[in-house]
Formats: sequence, C-alpha cells, structure tokens
Amino acid sequence: MVVALLENHPAVDRTMTIDKGKGFLSSFKEFMRVISWLRGERFDLAVLFQNAFEAAFLAYMGGVRYIVGYDTDGRGLLLTHKVIRDRDILSVHQVEYFLGLVEAMGWPAEEREPVLYIDDEDMKSTSLMLSSFGIEDNCLVVGLNPGAVYGPAKRWPEDRFAVIGDWAVERWGAKVLLLGSLSEKEIGSRVAHYMQTNPTDLCGRTTLGQAMALIRRCNFFLTNDSGLMHVAAAFDIPMVAIFGPTNPVTTGPVSRNARIVRGSVNCSPCLKEACPYDHTCMLSIDPEEVWKEMEGLRGGYRVRPAVFIDRDGTINEQRGYINHISRFVLLPNAGKAISLLNENNYIVVVTSNQSGIARGYFPIELVEETNDVLRRELAKDDAHVNGIYFCPHHPDGVLPEYSRGCSCRKPNIGLIQKARSELEIDMERSCVIGDRWLDIEFAHNADLPGIMVLTGYGRGDFEYIVPHKQIKPTFVAEDLLRAVKWILKQDK
Repeated sequence: MVVALLENHPAVDRTMTIDKGKGFLSSFKEFMRVISWLRGERFDLAVLFQNAFEAAFLAYMGGVRYIVGYDTDGRGLLLTHKVIRDRDILSVHQVEYFLGLVEAMGWPAEEREPVLYIDDEDMKSTSLMLSSFGIEDNCLVVGLNPGAVYGPAKRWPEDRFAVIGDWAVERWGAKVLLLGSLSEKEIGSRVAHYMQTNPTDLCGRTTLGQAMALIRRCNFFLTNDSGLMHVAAAFDIPMVAIFGPTNPVTTGPVSRNARIVRGSVNCSPCLKEACPYDHTCMLSIDPEEVWKEMEGLRGGYRVRPAVFIDRDGTINEQRGYINHISRFVLLPNAGKAISLLNENNYIVVVTSNQSGIARGYFPIELVEETNDVLRRELAKDDAHVNGIYFCPHHPDGVLPEYSRGCSCRKPNIGLIQKARSELEIDMERSCVIGDRWLDIEFAHNADLPGIMVLTGYGRGDFEYIVPHKQIKPTFVAEDLLRAVKWILKQDK
C-alpha cells in the first residue's frame, strides 16, 4: 500500500485506494464502486501518471472532463489530451518522464527532486520502537535494505549485506536496522543470521509510513534498487545503491547524497526479474567496493542545522487564541522565508505554546487541524516544515489531562529536546526565532541564539519588556524573512 507516500503531502486533500481483488468478479465490483465515486465527485481533470489502460478507463467511465496521459497501451481514444511517448522520453530518468507529461501541457515544473512528508504518529511510534531496542537519538544508525520486490536479480547477496552490517558496527560503532516489506521478511532473517553482531531486524514488522520514519532517522542507508531506495533519496539520506540488471540512468536515486555501485558486465541492464545466467552483475560487486563508497560519504556527511520558529505572531498573524480555522492567516513573506531555509538545507521546526487546550478554549484536534492548514499554505510558496511541536499544558488549566506544569512549555526546552530526538540536528549552528521575549529566554535556555521579530507581540515586547531583562536578543528583525536572510548571511 503506497498511500502513505501521498496522504501526508500538504497538496493532497484526499486519497482513494483501489482493491483489485483476486478474481474478475471482485475486480469488476471494485471498478464499479470507483467509477460511481468518480462520477459523484465530478472531477474536471485527471492526470494519469500510470501508463495502464485501466487508469484511463476508470477516468473516462467516471466522467472526468479532461484526461491527460501518455498515448500508450491502446488507450488513446479515452484521453482528451494525448502526450506522445517517443524514444527520447524513454531514455530519461523516471522523474523527467513524469514531469515531461506535465510540461507537455504547458504547466511549469521547477522542482525536480522528490519530497515526502511523514505522519506525526509514525514519527512518534518509531521513536518509541527504536528506544525499546536501545537506539537513542545520539546513536549513529545504518539502515540496510536487502530486498527488492521486483525480483531476485536486483538483490545483492544477503551474506554481503551482513558483512557491511558487521563493519558498520565494528568500525563506526553504529546501530544497524534491517528494513523491508512483509514479503522480504525471510531475506532480513537471513541477513541477521549471517551477521556476527546483532542488528535490529524490522523487515515485515512496520507499515510503510513507519518504514519511512525509520529511514528518515538513518544516518546512512545501503540498498538495492527498490522503493525504499527512493524514500531515502527523498529524505536526502547518505546512501549507497547497488545496481545490477536495472538502469540507474532511468531509475537511480535522485539525491546529491547518493552513490551508485554497479557491476560492469555486457548484459546489464537486462531488466530481467531473475538472472538466466550466473548473476555476474551482482556477484562482481564485493563488500570492500561498497564500504569504500560508504566511507567516502561519511567523510563528507554533515548534519543540518535547525531553525526553531514560533508560530503565532511569527509565521501567522497574532490574533490571540486561534480558536477557529478562519482566524489563521499567514503573515506576508512567511512562506518565502521558510522556502529560503529549505533551499539552504536547514531543518525547519515550529515550536509553540498552545495553552488554550488546557484552558478548555478549543480541543487539541483544532491545533492539529490548524497546523495542517499551515503546511498547505506554506506549500503554495514551495515551502515546508520538518516538524511541528506544541505544548498543550498549563498549570492553571481546567482540563485535568493538560492542567499541570511540564518540561515542554516554553521557555522550558522540552520541545527542542523532542525535535532533537526525532530529527538529525546540528545544534551548534541552530537558532530560535520568535515574537516574544519568552522565545528569547527559550533560546537562552537551549544555549542557542535568539532572534526577535517585530511582528505579532514583537514590537511591544522589544520596547517595553526587553529593556528590563538581562537576556537580550542576538538580533532583531522586522519580520521572519529579514530574520532568515540575516541567519543565512551569518552562516556564510
């Protein structure tokens, strides 16, 4: 089930899964259900990234007004806008292949690198899972993905994955995770059996969403050509990908932190599921060659700094308690500011106190819904945040479950500590931005530079509170965009 790749994306409103079943009748009933749903939704446009006939058939029978797709698989009569698939487009990477469909319609596609978003619950559950196995936030984690659903020809031998796993433990002091689907559980078991050290074998024990969160936690990733390889690429995890019968030109990882190791044989790429000969393309790759690439990646690897940003008054307008979605309005240039941080490889973390939950002014679900709106609004400026953390507590609250003192209410630094446990952060180069003196104290307590913006409560706090406090802002900016530009200038 690949729905986890899409359902958390801020540009996706809803997802629908189709169960084809095991027989014609069950498939037919499912197709009729989907067609009925499509007709009820009255969609104007369908862009078919799938080449399959059935995708066009469903859109056509579902009454979609405009249907765009490559003119393949005998479905030309079902498309309202046909894009010719010529030899040139077949020779490029799959990313360019799909974007070629979009660009053929005259729609710009400036970003070429895949991006994924992880569900907060998956982040929480995997953090607890790793902790139960003794893998804490300060551990160096190496992920191994020894499977490949497509077929055995794409799989590097399990005993060689085991050698790399043992070297990672012995030479780097790493914790090793084995990752894969339920169908790859036996492959993971064999790798664990061959290893002299004890890996954490999670093959077949996670959902796809949890596997994504686990990969995001990895410092390094070793993989065959597989779906999880592309997940690691989307998170820019330092990675070595092993290729044999497939072509890295068209299906390789799209990441600056990826290295490809490939056996040099005349019959590759053959694109076969199983090798009819002696599997030379994979067997010619020895562990020393792979380890050399991993060492090279480690030498150039650098964790990223984070900018911890307050929400109300810094990213969105300060309107008191946001007790209704209609009260949430993004500040001018906030999206542009966060997009700049994304472009410069910063981790962006939102940290906020939401005591209205404890006070009974609104439910915790409203805060989560508001944060979803924040993500969608930022996406309009091609911006995203890596994590949103908020404190629902207050000692004077009226709801018992939230009415207490805590370590996560700013200026306490529990929110920063939680982010550090879930994200790989270079704290030496990180900082805090907020519109309150409380945010500056928050930064001070975390031993980070604190930048005050004059939006929200900022101007009043700067004029009437800051002069009487011993702790001062490191810098004062007119708004979030100017604060970000100052950070980038200092970093350079």
